[in-house]
Amino acid sequence: MEIVKRARKFLDNTKGTIAVSFAISLLPLTVAVGTAIDYSQASNLHTNVTASVDAALVATASDILNDVSLDLENQGEVVTRAGELFETFLTRNIESTLPPFFNGATFSFDTDKQELTVNVDASYKTHMAKIAGIEKVNISVSSAVTVKRETGGSLSMYLVLDRSGSMGWNFPTRMTSLKAAVSGMIDGMKDVDPDKKFIRMGAVAYNHYTFGQKSLRWNLDQVNNYVQDMNASGGTNSSGAVKKAYKQLKKQKEIDQHAEKSGQEPKLVMVFMTDGNNNATSYDKDTLKYCTKAKNYGMEIYTVAFQAPSNGQALLEECATNSNHYFEVEDNDRLIEIFKKIGSNVTANLYISK
Repeated sequence: MEIVKRARKFLDNTKGTIAVSFAISLLPLTVAVGTAIDYSQASNLHTNVTASVDAALVATASDILNDVSLDLENQGEVVTRAGELFETFLTRNIESTLPPFFNGATFSFDTDKQELTVNVDASYKTHMAKIAGIEKVNISVSSAVTVKRETGGSLSMYLVLDRSGSMGWNFPTRMTSLKAAVSGMIDGMKDVDPDKKFIRMGAVAYNHYTFGQKSLRWNLDQVNNYVQDMNASGGTNSSGAVKKAYKQLKKQKEIDQHAEKSGQEPKLVMVFMTDGNNNATSYDKDTLKYCTKAKNYGMEIYTVAFQAPSNGQALLEECATNSNHYFEVEDNDRLIEIFKKIGSNVTANLYISK
């Protein structure tokens, strides 16, 4: 009889059962949260891979373009050379998190369009998602760039750069990153035109005022020095600076300078960057007026919204020649890569002087 009582008491005790049931019910929730975290990490890695692939491909194309012994009509030769260069550049640009997950890259080269394309396969090895049988998340990135060498061409570029107070925010400051970005772009362009025959550059900085510009010159170092001396202060009014860039590029004197030096009519390019909103809607209206005038005249406008709020982004998106000329940038390192990419794009059709 005593044995029967004890058995009933054991069967009636639900305390342990509840604890076990609760623990079991937590397992799917834990897996779900862990899987969500894994996919979030994979998404972040995809963003980093995309940025790094773009930068590595531009660097690869630049080296190919500079190698005048390379036959751009020979598809196999270009693809082989791209494969030799790309992974080295990718390793330099990507953070240490990628190499263990890099599964390889394949290239193609369209000799008609002279367009080099890379497809990169990578993967993110999961942690908690493994419990659900998901060992990895595949990451695929494709990027393309024009690799075209012509027998002539010349360029006049004018930089319109924000130096308002917010450019002094963060660490490193936005201004520090901008200076590094401009310096890197100019170094690349000097490599393309070492004899100073094809590229002229000028610059103007603005906050709520437009500051004394550097007129277009063959000496690109004078622009770099001007930018390195910039400091952040004041409000934001881009209209006067965009107007000045438009008028400088439009001058007949600028056309004549190239005709005398290279016998070419220059491509006219404006690079317009901001990290904020203009302080008045009328400033936006005036800025857009001169962006429109520049585009109607045939100038290309690249715009870079660097950690800019929505109004600043909208202004620059409308100012740009098209969506391929507009960049939204949140990361300091990405800003440097974007400026290098712009430099490579605008010099892609220049004659390489050796």
